[in-house]
Amino acid sequence: ALIGAGGLGQAIFRGLNTMNTGLIVTGSLGISLFAILGDQWIGQFEKDQSLLRVISKNATKRQKNRIIFPSIFVFILSIAAVIYLNPEISTYSDLAEKSSDFTFGAEFDFFERSDAFPGLKKMYPFQFKKLEEMDINLRYQAFEQGKINAVDVFTTDAQIKNLNLKVLKDDKNYFPNYEAGIVARQEILEKYPEVEKLLFNLKDKISTEKMQELNYAVEVEKKSPAEVAKNFLNNLKDEDGRK
Repeated sequence: ALIGAGGLGQAIFRGLNTMNTGLIVTGSLGISLFAILGDQWIGQFEKDQSLLRVISKNATKRQKNRIIFPSIFVFILSIAAVIYLNPEISTYSDLAEKSSDFTFGAEFDFFERSDAFPGLKKMYPFQFKKLEEMDINLRYQAFEQGKINAVDVFTTDAQIKNLNLKVLKDDKNYFPNYEAGIVARQEILEKYPEVEKLLFNLKDKISTEKMQELNYAVEVEKKSPAEVAKNFLNNLKDEDGRK
């Protein structure tokens, strides 16, 4: 479930991410039931050591017939390149028209929150070929591996630049703009009054593109956050000095 493979674990992960007790209980009870049944199944072979005999190739014909191991074959068709190379898709509406060709992946709470996918689907008639729920930290990995070819993103994500992704336009303006703000405790401002002015100087200085660039330096180029922040502030001082 953590990597979008599904199963009862998906209900638990989704419940934990969205604080939905019902999903957590449902997934836990299902897994517990399978564990009990599995234990009873294994117990049938413990008395005459059937499993051990199969492994050691000394099992009788009757013992071999009692054990069945399923085989699994997985075929993955990767068409990830179409999302950022197809010039016909530039907006959410464009994607909606061709959504049956795409497997869409997102974190658990994106599918759970009413203001995320459920509401989005009411405005845009998405009919994706398949939906994949996964941990938020594994979305881009799944995209690279071809398991999904459409994904939700934050516009400041470093992987947008790293994977050369094309961010589609929300042409019906479903999502509001989430602007970052600075919050400080009053006692801190009273103790260090110079902090307020310093923080205020950052107003309108960090654009979406700049934040994506800073994230890229940390996540992809593996620079330390302290180094990246220091360089940003130094460059900011130089720019202000030239004005």
